Amino acid sequence: MDKRTVRAYVSHRGDFAGMAGPVPVAEPWWSETRSVTAALDELTRARTVVVRIIDAPKGRSMHGGEVTYHVEALTWPHNLDTTPRPEWDDVVRPHPLRTPWATVAGVHDLLAWATDGVELTEPPIQVKSWNLSCVFHLHTTTGQLWAKATPAFGNSEAAIIESVAGHDPDLVPRIRKADVDRHRTLLEHLPGEDCFTVSTEIACEVVRRWVAVQAKITDPALPRPDPLRNAPDELLEHLPRLIEEVDAAGLPTTLVHGDFHPGNWRSDGVHHAILDWADSYAGNPASDILRLTGWLPEAQREPVLAAWAEAWRTHRPGCEPLRALAGMRVIGHVVAAGTYQRFLDNIEPAERGYHDGDPAQQLRLALENLGWYVQKAGTERADPGRG
Repeated sequence: MDKRTVRAYVSHRGDFAGMAGPVPVAEPWWSETRSVTAALDELTRARTVVVRIIDAPKGRSMHGGEVTYHVEALTWPHNLDTTPRPEWDDVVRPHPLRTPWATVAGVHDLLAWATDGVELTEPPIQVKSWNLSCVFHLHTTTGQLWAKATPAFGNSEAAIIESVAGHDPDLVPRIRKADVDRHRTLLEHLPGEDCFTVSTEIACEVVRRWVAVQAKITDPALPRPDPLRNAPDELLEHLPRLIEEVDAAGLPTTLVHGDFHPGNWRSDGVHHAILDWADSYAGNPASDILRLTGWLPEAQREPVLAAWAEAWRTHRPGCEPLRALAGMRVIGHVVAAGTYQRFLDNIEPAERGYHDGDPAQQLRLALENLGWYVQKAGTERADPGRG
């Protein structure tokens, strides 16, 4: 994977202090800030936080290359090129679509909110900052905490986590405090690791527990995405038949995670929890299992899909879960295209590199799966490896 180097416009208390870099950083992903601030802390002998991305190379799929950020130094920075920069005014000029944490005042405010009432044992560590979230890791006298802010155009994670916790409190992180209106949540630390790779046994257990929750949340207070958004005529022509086939499976409209893959799970081998709920919506649960099986290695797909289907037949007697897959393999990508377009409609130009091309890619996948659906129409189930 391509390596990332960083240049930074560094401010202190909002005023331009100088330029830093380029310096190499350990993590390639543009939104990952832990290695950025570590490198800049060492260079400037200050504590830093990323405010926002300024520029990144085109066509890099969110990783690698030379990336430029606005960085705020929380203490006085050293070793900077202090030559005045005429473009500085453009760096700090407000934009109506900028997220609250992507300003100097906003990132200070988030830190103040997160640390209010807790006793830190070391300075907060910024883990991520981009248009979909800002995350800080806090070490306190009462344990580790995670402060997370998400944008106004997404859902408030705290409300969704509380809804899931009402049915399975161990399936979600515990909330220390939350500001639902401002989409900010302080979460207690979960032991273990993020499950970018996961055993079949754990995957099946998480799926069964998630189905048990979904079977109970059949009227989620969340918007239901419009699958018509940006759909080409060829998809619109077949949409009624697709919807009819999906509805015939007998699955309820329920809470859909929206990005249900193991990288959004946390496990210590015994306890497992699902993270990152801001993309949730009211929809068909087949969308989640298709996201999961599309992520898993081929050998794990059949047993995990079987566990999902059996769980739904247990909680919803008479349903035919596998019947929903063929149609949802098309509809799900159209919904995803709408989700990515919603991101693009609500983020400032400097952030668009994270999502440019995603709506078109999802529609291409929808059309590809539509061709398979039309060819195989009438079969009871879809190949779980397709996604």
